Amino acid sequence: MSARFASSSGRLFVALGLLALCCSCWFDSKSTPKPLAPKAMLNVYQVSPAKTAMTTTAKLLDTGATVYLIEPPVIAAADVATVSRVTDSLGQPAFGVQLNPAGAAKMSKATAAAIGQRFAFVVNGVVLYAPKVNSPITSEMVIEGNMTVQQRDDIFTALTGE
Repeated sequence: MSARFASSSGRLFVALGLLALCCSCWFDSKSTPKPLAPKAMLNVYQVSPAKTAMTTTAKLLDTGATVYLIEPPVIAAADVATVSRVTDSLGQPAFGVQLNPAGAAKMSKATAAAIGQRFAFVVNGVVLYAPKVNSPITSEMVIEGNMTVQQRDDIFTALTGE
């Protein structure tokens, strides 16, 4: 038995619905949050303006500028619930990090006391970015700015193995 539609607009509605369903499946597969791979490392450090006994010296990947990472990291891999490919408010590639409750509490406490200071995002030992904090960060972070789709996807793959 075959189904019949009463009007061509009904067919169009069904066709658009199927198209939307197929497109949303493709889109979701690229943006679905994923947990970190077992050996992946994602650390967030507060950055000191000068070298001290409590800092480790590192270089930013993109500029080679020296940064001083205050030990221990504020956030470690155990504090991360998921990571995802996202876009920023201008539609540019960005990278999302969702923290678990323990990580959110740590990040909130650290960033509330450090507005205007820099925090470094370190992926598998490489300092990728060290932006200034504009407001307290709680459970979700979006790392954005001068990132290509390929760079974002490379970070995602390094952290998830996908």
